[in-house]
Order: sequence, then structure tokens, then C-alpha cells
Amino acid sequence: MKRRKAWRLNQAPAQKQPFNDGHLMTRAELAEYLSVSVATIARWKCEGTQAVPEVRIGVRTIRYRKSDIDAWLAAGVDFHPSV
Repeated sequence: MKRRKAWRLNQAPAQKQPFNDGHLMTRAELAEYLSVSVATIARWKCEGTQAVPEVRIGVRTIRYRKSDIDAWLAAGVDFHPSV
């Protein structure tokens, strides 16, 4: 077990891939992209204060397409991340 742990410590960290237009983001990735918390995204959805465009995959899975988010932001939504 110790060898495996030591091997993991010597691994280079995975490089993050940049978001492309067709990328489907998770709620955590969307929060990072918008510079808000995951809780803020959840609150917007619950309260209906921001109509964030989403893509439903099946019954429970929700993703966010980067191109849709960019268009939503360009449309002039009332979006003010915490200062």
C-alpha cells in the first residue's frame, strides 16, 4: 500500500482542459467558469432568479453547454458575481 501511495505522490497533476463550445459542463465547472459558488448556481435554479440554460440528460442529469452560457451572458442577463 505504501508503494502505491508513494507512486501517486510522484505523479504529475492532471492538466485541465480548456472549455470548448461543445463542452457540457457540470454545475461545479459552470460555477468555476462564472466565478461563483456551486451553491449560487443551485440557488438560482431553486429560486428561478436566473434562467441558466441547461441540457437535460436523462431524468436527473443536468449539464450546461458553454456556447449556451456565453450566449446567455451576451444577451445581457442581470448577472453580478459576488464582489
